[in-house]
Amino acid sequence: MYGNAGEVPIGGRGALGRTGISGADDIHADYAWKLGEKSRIRVGTDLFNITNNQPVLVVDQFRDISFSTANSNLDFQKPKSYQRSFNARFSARWEF
Repeated sequence: MYGNAGEVPIGGRGALGRTGISGADDIHADYAWKLGEKSRIRVGTDLFNITNNQPVLVVDQFRDISFSTANSNLDFQKPKSYQRSFNARFSARWEF
């Protein structure tokens, strides 16, 4: 695709399209229990990507310009990475 570090790829930059818009819905909640005048325990949770959307974030845009099929990239325009699936984090913190 590139002959050297400064060349523009065949077809121009951005000619292979873009991935779709992606986003995630996250939730954070916490609650504190008072243990004394200056001490408390705080428990919390973070829920990431609660809708479990997994759109494609990156596609393989490297295409080989040779005429040989042995040298061509068979993964051209296939997904390389997806948005992370649902995950959660729980926490407990002692504040004094």
